[in-house]
Amino acid sequence: MSEAQGNQSANADAEVLPANTAESESPSEIWVARLLLAAALLLLIALARKGWRDIDRAFDSTWYHMPFAALRAGLVSQKQYQVSQWLGTYFNGFPALPDYLQGMAWRLTSWPQAANLVNLFALFCATVFFRIRYKVPFGYIFIGFLGIPMVLIQSTSTYVDLFTNCFATIFIFTMFWMWIDPAYFTTRDLLIVLASVAVAINSKPQFVAIGTIALAALLVGILLNRQKLTCLRDQFQRATTGRRVLVVAACVLCLCLAYVNPAKNSIKFHNPAYPAKARIGPWRLPGSYKVRSVANYPPYLESVPQYRRWILSIIEFDTFDGRNPLWTNSNGDVGPRSAAHMGGAFGALVLFNVFFFLIVQGKVRKRYGRKPALFLIIITVVTALMPASQEIRYYMYWIMCLVALNLVIIEKGMTGPERGTFRLISAAAMSSFLIFVLCATGLQFVSSDGVTMESLIKEGQIERQLLGMNLQDGEVICAEGKVPRAFFYAPIFNPGVNGKYHYGVIESYDDAGCMGRRVLPKTLD
Repeated sequence: MSEAQGNQSANADAEVLPANTAESESPSEIWVARLLLAAALLLLIALARKGWRDIDRAFDSTWYHMPFAALRAGLVSQKQYQVSQWLGTYFNGFPALPDYLQGMAWRLTSWPQAANLVNLFALFCATVFFRIRYKVPFGYIFIGFLGIPMVLIQSTSTYVDLFTNCFATIFIFTMFWMWIDPAYFTTRDLLIVLASVAVAINSKPQFVAIGTIALAALLVGILLNRQKLTCLRDQFQRATTGRRVLVVAACVLCLCLAYVNPAKNSIKFHNPAYPAKARIGPWRLPGSYKVRSVANYPPYLESVPQYRRWILSIIEFDTFDGRNPLWTNSNGDVGPRSAAHMGGAFGALVLFNVFFFLIVQGKVRKRYGRKPALFLIIITVVTALMPASQEIRYYMYWIMCLVALNLVIIEKGMTGPERGTFRLISAAAMSSFLIFVLCATGLQFVSSDGVTMESLIKEGQIERQLLGMNLQDGEVICAEGKVPRAFFYAPIFNPGVNGKYHYGVIESYDDAGCMGRRVLPKTLD
């Protein structure tokens, strides 16, 4: 590299990286940053405590997330607990990475609630990523994320949406910054994108499409900016042959791992998207449910185009319908009108961040042009058109990217008093949103109630019901109509009964699914 190029690079570096030193910050900025950091750490401790102590009692958690984790990790065998035939299509076809991680946490600690901590770990990773890569203060980004009700709720849950969307946010934002500042896109950024895409695709079926779109966008971005990728090119030129081979091998490995599950489904079930069934021209892809069957709720919006349902859901228009608390894990707890599965992003937070972004975009237009606005438009269109996009928890990356976008542009695109002013505005707003969410939900998503799996088993008198069956040694019984708590009857939670009878359980919704097995009584005598 010539001396002129070196000076140009140094000047660009000085221009891009903000002066985050204490000398450039006002006393109010310093105190606010410290206050937010302290609050963030206290919340992190509170969430870790709750996740460790409390069992996640949301419907899907005990219905299939925890059973899948236990089955994947070998905590129970399929002979000891067999999911229904229909749910078995989920087990066989869905990506399994979060299941394995939750099962490993459970197995290593011998504590079912440890599975809850996988989501919190992912949120911590996303927060640290923005702190290290974009210099956004930890307290700002963590408080900003937790102000989103669905992020707060799922941070102590076994639902896999937050885990997936944290890594989706990482790869989407890294690609965006390559577009904004290609000169400083490095091999580390490239590996972060590919690894995060692999994690997301192996976590939720919707992200096969989103991850593929992202990889295509990455390829296009590299081709269009190939002359500007000076840091990436320089790293490859200076690297030894062994290091180049290692980087290329890591990239290829991430790409291969990303599509392991779709490839397996294509070979085994002749459908890469199994268990979702669809018809594409002359091809019929087999499965257990139609994609549209999960995209038509709520019923009163069935005829409304998908993008309009997303808009109504993201701003929480006429959403709550007597719901108490205002937000739950899947927002299915609604009144008779059934605004089911709508909302979860906190409409006021969404609208503030959209309008705040318009102001921030105007302030940095000379530096970044309209690229941030175009980025937001692209991910908005893609997200709004996705199946069941009104279920905000599926696509939390949109609101997480919006929050992060404002904070990153403030840190990277502004300087001096202007940056300080916008920092304080964002701190006040994000703190207010989080405090409102915490108060509106009675602090129930950050405080432990001490309800464990053991206490639920005892409360449900599960052992008494099993003993009342007069089990035979090795008998397999049917838990019909016990969803979402059929898993409570599994031998792993009833060691005394299992040690005596070595029994097994089949989950079922009707007599046919029981396959002639004796059925547990519906109620206690």
